[in-house]
Amino acid sequence: AKTAPKPAGAIIGEPTDMKVVSAQKGVLVVQTDIEGHEAHSSQIHQGVSAVMIAARLMNLVLQMSDEARAKAPADPLMEPSGTTITVNKIAGGTAANILAKECSIVFDVRYTAEYDPDVYFQRYEAEAKRLEAEMLKIEAGCSIRISVRSTPPLAHVPGNPAEVIARALTGDNAARGVAYAAEAGQFQQAGFDAVICGPGSILQAHQPDEFVEIDQLAQGCRFFEPLIKRLSQ
Repeated sequence: AKTAPKPAGAIIGEPTDMKVVSAQKGVLVVQTDIEGHEAHSSQIHQGVSAVMIAARLMNLVLQMSDEARAKAPADPLMEPSGTTITVNKIAGGTAANILAKECSIVFDVRYTAEYDPDVYFQRYEAEAKRLEAEMLKIEAGCSIRISVRSTPPLAHVPGNPAEVIARALTGDNAARGVAYAAEAGQFQQAGFDAVICGPGSILQAHQPDEFVEIDQLAQGCRFFEPLIKRLSQ
């Protein structure tokens, strides 16, 4: 880093149907691991169900999700627009007649560069602390542990060198963004100009029959081959 020239920019090859994407949402992924206290389900005063605590937390996530969608602004770059919040994973419990000792839930907050996801996270964290205090009144070994990982958004910076090159090679001059997270935001955060352009569609991603059209791969070759020649001159 001290001796090499700084790269002019970064082109991230995530699936965009070979269209130029100049903005992306960031994502905050929140995992919550709840430890309750097992007891027979007929004796709810003798234990703490981790699943029931998780249900209360998920209810807050649902409430925040509805609030975010209700105030989502019209955004021509993003579909869907605004901030979205969804619980995407849950695991816990051992039997129908046992108060669950453990439960884990994972939700994500997807947001544009204009929004701060901490507004939602702080509400969630405060509720988790309140619920943990209630749990500890029943059993000292109960806990709620929260871990977070995040990817920053890519803010639209018109005319940056990476975008200019991508548009010159594709002939695409439309402004657009994507709701998924990619590394472009990390490059921008580190001081590099960035743009997203690659073969395939996000609509086929994470599906049982995930695929990339052959024509999309061909378009990718027609993009990257002249890019290499251009940069090597």
